[in-house]
Amino acid sequence: MAFAGNCGVTLDVSGAEALFHEELGLVLEVAAAQADAVAAAYTAQGVSCVRIGAPCAGDRVKIVGKSGQVELEERMTVLRDRWESSSFALEMLQANPACVVQERDSMAVRSAPPIHAAILSPEPQWLLAAGAPQVGIVREEGSNGDREMAAAFRLAGFECWDVTMTDLASGAIPNTSAASPSSAASPTPTRWAPPRAGRPHAASSRGSPRS
Repeated sequence: MAFAGNCGVTLDVSGAEALFHEELGLVLEVAAAQADAVAAAYTAQGVSCVRIGAPCAGDRVKIVGKSGQVELEERMTVLRDRWESSSFALEMLQANPACVVQERDSMAVRSAPPIHAAILSPEPQWLLAAGAPQVGIVREEGSNGDREMAAAFRLAGFECWDVTMTDLASGAIPNTSAASPSSAASPTPTRWAPPRAGRPHAASSRGSPRS
């Protein structure tokens, strides 16, 4: 979370047993004002939930270990560079090296945009309006989150189309900004349909969604 959020973090894992379970566990980040309520909700359901840290301003990672003392303190950017080094080494072999170097060097000065969306009363838009805007959700082997993104766009009133690189390469969708997914030549991409009770995500223009 600190690496992706470009911020520092202070961790207290002195109760290290909280980090090791045979059952499935997760690390959850919530607003400080909601932390006690979230922990209480888990506890009420018989699920162990302990606070292990908090984000902090500045380029610093500090970890309190089982001894109760600070056992690691380092700049977040230094640790992130070490974490990312293997990925960048692989990227140098399969991408434009100049682009890889540019991305790697930019991480030291990267800052997250202050984006916040407040939706007071969201209304799901499962029934599309006539002339609803269309959006193509690009999916390829190894990609993640395409269904979640399609669901989010559908809730916002978009007609979503499942698009793969094969669609683009074969000419099913012209690779131009002016192209509309619905006007593509055959074969057409898959139009995403929202899930209904009792069935998984489905696609409406082909027999079954591609995976």
